[in-house]
Amino acid sequence: MTNIICDICKKPIPYATRNWSWKTRYARYDTLKSKDLCPACLEALDGSVRNHFESKENFGFMEYKSTLDSSLKKSTEGSRRK
Repeated sequence: MTNIICDICKKPIPYATRNWSWKTRYARYDTLKSKDLCPACLEALDGSVRNHFESKENFGFMEYKSTLDSSLKKSTEGSRRK
């Protein structure tokens, strides 16, 4: 079995799978721009992007993508320094 390590929190994701079901939803991991993220870190990343756009009435998809990319870079760079 291959151990999958979250690129943000650096913790292993036990029984990691990409298949989604109610039973495995907390053992699931996602990959964004070659970074593997555990469910908790993915939720935190989504929350930070959502907070950025909370006050905006309109925004474009490319703006969302660039904000998500910069938030992901910040999160993974911050965890590398620890």
